[in-house]
Amino acid sequence: MITKSPFYWFVIQTLVICVAIPAVHADLVEVGSLNNIQQAGNSSNGLSFLDMSHSVGKTEAQALADAQLLYADARLATQSEWNDLFQAVDIAYTSSLTASDAFSTGIGSTITSTNNAEVRELIAKLGATHQGHTLLAWSDPDGSTNSTTTRDVLTLEDNLGRAVLSVSTTQPASPDFGWLIVTSVVPEPSSAACLFMASVGMVRIRSRRTER
Repeated sequence: MITKSPFYWFVIQTLVICVAIPAVHADLVEVGSLNNIQQAGNSSNGLSFLDMSHSVGKTEAQALADAQLLYADARLATQSEWNDLFQAVDIAYTSSLTASDAFSTGIGSTITSTNNAEVRELIAKLGATHQGHTLLAWSDPDGSTNSTTTRDVLTLEDNLGRAVLSVSTTQPASPDFGWLIVTSVVPEPSSAACLFMASVGMVRIRSRRTER
């Protein structure tokens, strides 16, 4: 009987795991500083949201210019794409308002339940912009709190686990606020990593055979 070396089984197990990965991934896959929607039926399937670290504390123009140095097609997420982002992490609403209403005229409103695990998951993926636990994303900042003007900010609160739409007199660039920026770039490092690990295993197998 031919005895297989541990490295042989390492390669086989690596390839099996890599094949299985796509079947168990989440609907919003975080890879580096990109968060890619991989959800059948989602209008933004395949779209990547940049981490808030790319835009926090910047004006809209600054944030886009910096993002486009990395991703040429980077742009602000549209209203409907805000809803698609919430859909990708299964955030349920407790209001008639949705995430896209951050761009609509009206007063501030809480749009989810408190202690919402999905809200906290989204903060963890995109990154907090304020005190390490709150995400503040500009929608249509106009510097007015008048209810006849558009809302300005989406706030995701980790401590209360909720999403809030609000008006604000604060204007960009504020050090605690960022922008939801998207790109069509789809990150696929998991496949590369799998192939790298497998190739390392194969090299070591061949090396041992040569030594014999």
